Amino acid sequence: ENSTPRDLLGTSSIASADIRRLPILPLLALAFAGPPLRTPGRAAGRGGTRTGIQRTASFGRPRSRLFAWRAMAGVSADPWASALAKGETPKSFGLVLTTLWETTPKKLEDQYEKFRKEVYAATSEDDCLYIYPYHALHCTVASLCKFTCSVGRELAEGDSKRRESYVEAWQKVVDKVYSDPEFPRKPIDVVFKQPELPGNTAIMMIENPGKEVFAIRDLLRKACKNNPVLKEAKVDCRIPEVTHFPNIVHSSFARFKKPPKDERKIREIFKAISVKWEPIKAQIQQIHLTQETIPYMHMDKKISVAKTYDLAASIPQPPTSKPLPTSKLPLAWPEKAPDGDWNPFPDNSPNAPSPSMPPPHIQARISDRQKDVLKYLRTHPDEASVKAFLAYYPFLRKDNSSG
Repeated sequence: ENSTPRDLLGTSSIASADIRRLPILPLLALAFAGPPLRTPGRAAGRGGTRTGIQRTASFGRPRSRLFAWRAMAGVSADPWASALAKGETPKSFGLVLTTLWETTPKKLEDQYEKFRKEVYAATSEDDCLYIYPYHALHCTVASLCKFTCSVGRELAEGDSKRRESYVEAWQKVVDKVYSDPEFPRKPIDVVFKQPELPGNTAIMMIENPGKEVFAIRDLLRKACKNNPVLKEAKVDCRIPEVTHFPNIVHSSFARFKKPPKDERKIREIFKAISVKWEPIKAQIQQIHLTQETIPYMHMDKKISVAKTYDLAASIPQPPTSKPLPTSKLPLAWPEKAPDGDWNPFPDNSPNAPSPSMPPPHIQARISDRQKDVLKYLRTHPDEASVKAFLAYYPFLRKDNSSG
């Protein structure tokens, strides 16, 4: 997630005070003088020192006096949340490895929508929060390019070919990480915990007992170091300026679209509604390499996912050079499916060209068309055209037998 240190800070008792009325010199002395404030326990998530801030698991007091002073400044409006709340779609470019996006249990969707309505109703007199619609709810595994950084802003306004080369370079890196034996090869069990509003951003902590998400982040972090593919494509992957690995597993879902009239009251209302939240179990089954063309994942998933990585799939193997026996295949690839429409399945012949990965909107059409063909095969098993088609694609017999 593109969170700043301020986003994850708690607020002090004078967070709603007008900072302009506070004496500046004493505050600066407080910020820089004296040893750091010590907080018990580990930082939230894993590897808290990576962000430069250590915090308690309950998002307690900031570790340093400097950040404690910053927390006094109160809430600031998020410009992107303000625009989204007005129905606008700000242009952006980020490259994110995301998960739990439109693939969570129905129970989570129902509870989230109920929570969202309750918070909006209870804060209607001080309408300062923007809560994401459910379709934008997600968990960020890694921000390969933050849309908020200078590189992301340049790519958003720049040439589309440059963005494509940027995505292609990162896809090669992620492909290699995905083929690593240490990459998780089974669905990841997680739990969505109670919503919190620790700073400028509301989040739900996501419990990941097996630490698989952190394992993926570690693999990606190692892959960033002196990577020849990224260097050749001139991809900037400075951590954390451009590329960011969160030190917690969470889902950000609300931001302040404008400063509240009474910050303390807003936080009390939020907390009172949050305590009714029931933890919900879910599974991470896929991770998506996604272009964030609208801030905070508000774009259409079908046209923004560059590639999906299935955690249940076996380790990808390099293609074999041994050709398939031609005696088991018809001489010609069927250009049309048995229903008379175009054939969405690839040419299996040894000399067939290797197609490049189609763009997401074309891939979606292919997937929909394949479903139509499979349905026709099931409902017309005795047709000669169906038998000939299955002779060319024998694996469809198995896929189609279960219905």
